[in-house]
Amino acid sequence: MKKIFLLILLIFSVNIIIAQDLNLVWGKTMRPMSLGIANLGRSIANGTDGSIYIAGLFGGETMDFDPDAGVYALSKVENDNYNPTDIIQPLVVNKANQTITFEVIPAKTFSGTPESFTLKATSSVGLPVQFGSSNTSVISISGNTATILGTGIADITAFQNGNTNYNAANSKQTVSIILSSIDGVKGKDIFLYPNPTSDIVYIQGLKQLDVDIHLINAKGVEIPLLNRTIINSNTIAFDISSLPTGLYFMKITNTKEQSFSIKIIKK
Repeated sequence: MKKIFLLILLIFSVNIIIAQDLNLVWGKTMRPMSLGIANLGRSIANGTDGSIYIAGLFGGETMDFDPDAGVYALSKVENDNYNPTDIIQPLVVNKANQTITFEVIPAKTFSGTPESFTLKATSSVGLPVQFGSSNTSVISISGNTATILGTGIADITAFQNGNTNYNAANSKQTVSIILSSIDGVKGKDIFLYPNPTSDIVYIQGLKQLDVDIHLINAKGVEIPLLNRTIINSNTIAFDISSLPTGLYFMKITNTKEQSFSIKIIKK
């Protein structure tokens, strides 16, 4: 990744080199600064030992380097016409940032037996990404494979620890694992429509079972369901037109305090 550094040299008619073997990849671009002094860049080249050579008259230049992060010494050397100076100018190369792109984890449920899925994330600079779980009793992780072990909430973090040239970075998602069914009710038998909706939502498939129905917002706060209408023995209608737009969950709980949720999008 390109890094830009500012090097101000109030020195005339000198050849400038980097004194150490720095393994610099390249160096280029000399642009004048507003110091009231003309800049006459004559040449710039990479030396065989990894150094950068610059020749000309400089009142100030912006130099473009791509070495490893660290602190290096810039010194000046003599040529056939001029003596060297005794000025050493430090060049500080900071680590570059990276970003983690973490593919969204879809909604997951727990059926009572462990189930695995694949985590996908990449670093913007191509470095290997690792994963971790904040609650290994809910989701355990091995490599890029996550295994659901129970119900609950876990933060899944995709992280890259950085290296010589790049800072560490991470991206986190919170995953809520709920039961896929409870006694007397299976999630696949429950229909909630239309979804998304702007006003009325229907829930069908309860068949007069002894369950409680609650509406939960994305922050986990219960929202009172005051406007409900029993359409028939199998269908209930809820009016959510007064709620703000966003993500909600219809939580169904039986007499054994078992529950599962269905996602609703209020538009």
